[in-house]
Amino acid sequence: MAHSKKDTKGVPDIEAANYPDPAPRAPVWSQAIGNPAPLGLLAFGMTTFFLMSVDALWSGKVFVGAVMGYAYAYGGFAQMVAGVLELLKGNTFAGTAFFSYGSFWIAWAFINTMTRLHGPVGFTPDNGFKVGQCIMLATWGCFTFGFFVPTLRKNACLMVVFGSLSVTFWLLAAGVWNTVVNHAAGYVGAFCGLSAIYTAFAEIYDESLGIRFPGLAPVRFI
Repeated sequence: MAHSKKDTKGVPDIEAANYPDPAPRAPVWSQAIGNPAPLGLLAFGMTTFFLMSVDALWSGKVFVGAVMGYAYAYGGFAQMVAGVLELLKGNTFAGTAFFSYGSFWIAWAFINTMTRLHGPVGFTPDNGFKVGQCIMLATWGCFTFGFFVPTLRKNACLMVVFGSLSVTFWLLAAGVWNTVVNHAAGYVGAFCGLSAIYTAFAEIYDESLGIRFPGLAPVRFI
């Protein structure tokens, strides 16, 4: 005997009536934040490339004044904002890196502002100042190498950015006393800046268009 199919159209769902749908969960506020990494990488990469164009002798020393403006606003403030957003999203590595290098750029711009003023309110760039500058840059190189190690479990793009940045800082430290080394630092630093810009757009294109650029795939070397 054929079984007749029960018509349930128009029949109220008693169980659903007794157990109404739960209230929708409020979205976790940190999930509403977009990916801040491209902003931080672009702020760092653009400002770095501009400054390194001076050390590479592609532009004149007078251009440093223009770079100082970018260091305050884009390389400094914008990158620190990206760092705060990354920390709010729970990304300790990116948040610490962006906020630290954003602070570095603001400090660099301030130091250069003061050295240009000279006099009683400025810093006189004598030999003692150069020793401190060399120590500071070398320390930042070691600091950056500390960030390079975790990139061995991230992707090749970040490995290149932090690896070349470490070398740039060490060359700049030696370049305080040698113009040829400082010139070489300009080329390595310019490459570092461009690699950061590349990484930023690689993330944007991967997220927005689904296009995976070379170097963005996860790696695990340690």
